[in-house]
Amino acid sequence: MPTTQPSALVAAPFAEVARLAAGQRVEVLMATYNNAPYLAAQMESLVAQTFQDFHLVVSDDCSTDGSVAVVEGYLDRFRHPVKMIRRDSQSGSAMANFASLMQQSTGDWVFLCDADDVWHPDKLKKFLRFAAEKHGNHDPEVPIFLYSDARVIGPDGALTHASYWSFKRTDPARCATLQRLLVCAPMLGCASMMNRTLVNLAANVPVGQVTGHDWWALLVAASLGSVDFMPEATIDYRVHPGNSSKPMQVSLRLIGRVGMKLSLARHEVHRRMVIRQKQAEPLLEQFSANLAPERRAIIRRFLDMSGQSPIGRKLTMLRHGYTYPDYIRNSALVLFY
Repeated sequence: MPTTQPSALVAAPFAEVARLAAGQRVEVLMATYNNAPYLAAQMESLVAQTFQDFHLVVSDDCSTDGSVAVVEGYLDRFRHPVKMIRRDSQSGSAMANFASLMQQSTGDWVFLCDADDVWHPDKLKKFLRFAAEKHGNHDPEVPIFLYSDARVIGPDGALTHASYWSFKRTDPARCATLQRLLVCAPMLGCASMMNRTLVNLAANVPVGQVTGHDWWALLVAASLGSVDFMPEATIDYRVHPGNSSKPMQVSLRLIGRVGMKLSLARHEVHRRMVIRQKQAEPLLEQFSANLAPERRAIIRRFLDMSGQSPIGRKLTMLRHGYTYPDYIRNSALVLFY
């Protein structure tokens, strides 16, 4: 099983972070597309990072609103030259743009950066300290995915939720198995860090099959390596009408609105499970020969549920732990899947 146990941060001196990064490339990959209203705030938060020995790579997906000009206004404010990629044609989605960035990445530690968020000043330093504590002597062949909580803010930057995990009614400590990670992503890609090995393995993002490059990377790490989380917020995650991921708060009110029409609820539960099974298929297609037998069996059993009777699906789901970390979504799963 992947490692997903919480760990208190050790107050390591900054020199420890410097030693971790010495001789290694820390890389921040930012995908932009018509983010001008929020982009300056994100760029300011990158400039303000207490750990400045990082390389920023920006890929603009043919913006028409001045996003490129915003980025260019900050090019001389970073320790290392910023690599600015101006695409000749649109990638088709934020996921595809990030996939392209991952394929071009050369970093030893890689961060994904959404253009509309705001990073806390010590985000990079905290992640590097956490990596030093948990994986300071890690096998470089093991793919590693680390993530943190986030605060949720509105379009105007006002705080709406102190915890993204609370907003989504998820608990990383209860997402400690590959089974549960196949069903529920407890993280945000913009509040995560990957090592070189994971980026190499996950860069071939099956864009037409997965819901996100970040969830895909998480599943690759959970299937082949290690996943861990840092129990504190490191960014302000901005929720606004233009979000590509369309984040929605998990609440009884939301479930209640859907539950008013049972046929709609049943359809929605099945639709979501089909999506999750579809994005699990590439794990076997790309990595079957590298998977430990027990992890291969977990993925295969998850895929095989679609061909079972309703009772058989429920038994498999409950017996083997293909569930959410909260009772609200699990109730819908048991009732309608």
